[in-house]
Amino acid sequence: MRTILAFQVFAVVVAIAGRGLTVMANETYRWYRELQNPHVAAAYALLILTLSMVTAVFYLRAVRTQEEQAA
Repeated sequence: MRTILAFQVFAVVVAIAGRGLTVMANETYRWYRELQNPHVAAAYALLILTLSMVTAVFYLRAVRTQEEQAA
């Protein structure tokens, strides 16, 4: 679960660094609100979702127990 939530730390990054440091979630918000382009924002959101899912699957396969691997 921590791996999935790691992609959602943009609020902490923005709070610490301000808007000078770009992270993907912040860029998504910027494209939607400031640049008013929901299509690009949706593409960023899909990229974040894909990276989260791939990371979660990799992580869950890496931490499987011996019993889970046998099944």
